[in-house]
Amino acid sequence: MWTRSFVPVSTPRCERAIECARDLEAEGVLDCVEVGVWGREFAHTTLSQRVPQLEAIHRRLEAFEAWAETTDRDLEPFFTRRHVESEITGEQHVRWRLPVLALAEFDGDELVHVTPCTVGDRTVDVFDRLEALADGEFDGRDGHDGRLEADYRDRRVGEVISPTFDVEASDPDPRVEPSASGSN
Repeated sequence: MWTRSFVPVSTPRCERAIECARDLEAEGVLDCVEVGVWGREFAHTTLSQRVPQLEAIHRRLEAFEAWAETTDRDLEPFFTRRHVESEITGEQHVRWRLPVLALAEFDGDELVHVTPCTVGDRTVDVFDRLEALADGEFDGRDGHDGRLEADYRDRRVGEVISPTFDVEASDPDPRVEPSASGSN
């Protein structure tokens, strides 16, 4: 799960989502919940290509897009991608606007679901997905299991791709996904 850093308006909503996910983890529905922080936007520039954490975010966003294409889902307007060119240097790069709250599910290191997204004319937000998981619906409610082929998966398990924060002082090791432990 990711939340945008320093966004006080969204704090209660983000805290509620994290609490719900932690409850599902405690109930054994989810194996591991890891929380990371990202900014409002991410730019894939020559600098970000040299910083391992930023390059990992880029790979993750690319995987999200590949997952959406493979599963006939749409990540826009939640994840907005645009191409930018500097009028001064001529450098071109891709810039993503990121949602305040996002959830990516993994079965091992296999990406199986991303929210928020749209399926047809229906929006699935983080809370919809957490509710579906609580109800035992792991296939995304549309009959497609949402699994992404290995070509787009990150092969490094447990890599930290953004700064993390403690949800509560007693929370064990809130890392950024995917977990080494496995499903959902």
